[in-house]
Amino acid sequence: DAACTTEVDNPTDVGTYYVGITVTEGDNYNAVTSVIHGASWTFTITKANPTADAPTAKTLTYNGQAQELVTAGTATGGVMQYKLGADGTYSENIPTATNAGDYTVYYKAVGDSNHRDSDEGSVNVTIAKAPLSVTANAITKYVNAQEPELTYKAEGFVGDDTAETALSGVLSRAEGDEIGEYDITIGTLSADNYEIAFTGAKLTIRRRSSGGSGGGVSSYTVKFDTTGGSEVKNVSVKSGQTIGSIQEPKKNGFVFTGWYSDEELSDPYSADEKITKSTTLYAGWKVDPVRQITLTIGKTEATVWNELKSNDVAPIIRNDRTMLPARFVTENLGATVEWIGEEQKVLITKDDMKIEIYIDSDKAYVNGEEVILDSPAFIENDRTYTPVRFIAETLGVTVDWDEATQQVIITKAIEE
Repeated sequence: DAACTTEVDNPTDVGTYYVGITVTEGDNYNAVTSVIHGASWTFTITKANPTADAPTAKTLTYNGQAQELVTAGTATGGVMQYKLGADGTYSENIPTATNAGDYTVYYKAVGDSNHRDSDEGSVNVTIAKAPLSVTANAITKYVNAQEPELTYKAEGFVGDDTAETALSGVLSRAEGDEIGEYDITIGTLSADNYEIAFTGAKLTIRRRSSGGSGGGVSSYTVKFDTTGGSEVKNVSVKSGQTIGSIQEPKKNGFVFTGWYSDEELSDPYSADEKITKSTTLYAGWKVDPVRQITLTIGKTEATVWNELKSNDVAPIIRNDRTMLPARFVTENLGATVEWIGEEQKVLITKDDMKIEIYIDSDKAYVNGEEVILDSPAFIENDRTYTPVRFIAETLGVTVDWDEATQQVIITKAIEE
């Protein structure tokens, strides 16, 4: 018969709470506010574990600057903190490092008032060494002369690094004092932050000239092979000096790419290279882009006479041959294209040249003469694909295939 009042709070925060029952006065009972048959008790809400997503290691290469080692982790019910190395101090800042090497980043979620701290985790991170090219300089010395310093040129430094600040150690050479050539090797040369790609050279020991001054050769002749370009006159350079500025040759239809120390054009000549012997430099050339059309398999963009153009269809490979709607190439080569629907024929004309290509036929006709195709024309998605090489070469240009770049390069002849 007694009225019962229940007061309920819904606690969510960590802590200890009291729960009781209050019975109000009734006709036959007195009011009760104390423990009744164990119906009052206390309970505790303890801290929960936070939910955390671990940070991830970045892929890094030395660049001369401090770099963040990981991407930030996330924590629900707390904040993510990090430290660098076992002896570091935790903070919310992501650790950074500059030098190449291996690092360990420790992390944990520091819980709020209702969450406990997470267990500590760690991520291993590597800053890779940057690539550096070091090339030894060829040197000449005379029998019984003082041993010269072995020098080199280095390319690839990042930031404010120089050879003086980033490299340590010295080059070495093969032992010997007799007349001849001796290999110059990397010796003890090293770099903490760079992976060195070393190119050696020769130290040449010669007999002194018996000329009147007894001083040996004092200057050398440098010749220039322009490989078909305009003439560049020979120069005389004092031993140990650089050539200085060199006249740039010209060649119709080509662009000059620089001087090389070998006929194979594999060793670029450096302007700061000191001359220690008579030598010949060779001109490098590339075809002037204004003479070329470059098509890339699977891409609609093409370079036409050094201008970027877009075709609505990308070239494809079929039967090991590059196929493309005829209009894009032929019209850029000055020809006209016509589709003869009733004959299922592509008709291409230029000056007194007439090319006839039939769909799904391995026979084409050039000015009426039959030509066998190894890749017939075909229709796909309402577009007519024709063999690029056959059409281009018939119109009097050359075609090359670059496997590495998946490119077809069409080059027109040099205009006299």
